[in-house]
Amino acid sequence: MINVQTGPSQLFHSVRDHVRQALKLRIPELLPSGDEASELVQQTARQLRELLTIPDSHDILFVPDAHHFINETIRVAGDNHGLWLTHDHIFSDRDRHGANNTNQLVAVRHTEETGTSLPQDELVRLRDHVGNGLIAADVSLAWPYASLPFEVIDAAFLEFHYGFGLPAGLGAVVTNERWRKQDRSEVTANRSIPASLNLTWVSVLGGVIGDMLSRGIITIRRETEYKSSLIYHLLDQHHFLHPAVGDKALRSRTVIAARAADLKRVQEELRKHAISAGFTGDSVVFANFPSHSKEQYERLADILSAIR
Repeated sequence: MINVQTGPSQLFHSVRDHVRQALKLRIPELLPSGDEASELVQQTARQLRELLTIPDSHDILFVPDAHHFINETIRVAGDNHGLWLTHDHIFSDRDRHGANNTNQLVAVRHTEETGTSLPQDELVRLRDHVGNGLIAADVSLAWPYASLPFEVIDAAFLEFHYGFGLPAGLGAVVTNERWRKQDRSEVTANRSIPASLNLTWVSVLGGVIGDMLSRGIITIRRETEYKSSLIYHLLDQHHFLHPAVGDKALRSRTVIAARAADLKRVQEELRKHAISAGFTGDSVVFANFPSHSKEQYERLADILSAIR
């Protein structure tokens, strides 16, 4: 079975090996407050920083649930000062973005399951409108492919069971100094390792990132672009399936959405070939992460091409 759902998505190819290694090293028995746990967390953070070129000005904090972090932060900010902005809000109101200088916090998803992705100039424009407010970006569906303008984003957060191909249960929060000075949520107030943090998944993540570093982020990004171009080229010419996002500048490379008049037929064809995709509204959604090989995507293209 090929799992191209957005999440939990297909496991990265080496996850099982790294789980076995973590068990061999008895990682599950480590005390979160101990030195070994601290070194493991710091080492994995250093690897993540190297892979994604996260500047030294930004701290990396691993958490059991990154979405709890942002929801708690918005709750603390209050209904009148913290809000989520969807891509529909941003693209339909590019002059104002629905945000203003009274907002203490604006949260956006870099990439949405609708198949859209925020260009960097949109994030820069949002920074201008928010002013002294904080900007947080959910990069779960974007990393490790996306390159972020860290100079305009105060916090990035993600769950690793999307683009990194891990089991569910581990997230991370990346924050700058502005965020650390203004944020009043409990999640980031305590900088120690959370007692509920799954250190086994931290160890496995370190192994996966090590494999990605060996492959190289440039290669990973090129492969992501190749796979997405393969499907988008097919959809642009297909008589039955069509891209859900017409504007090519807004199309995500990591989440590809297609529309069809008869989605049930598409679902049956994919199931027949042991492919598990996501279905939302009137669209079929394909995740395009490093855990999905070029060969799998070439097979997916052949199957989609044969749908008549």
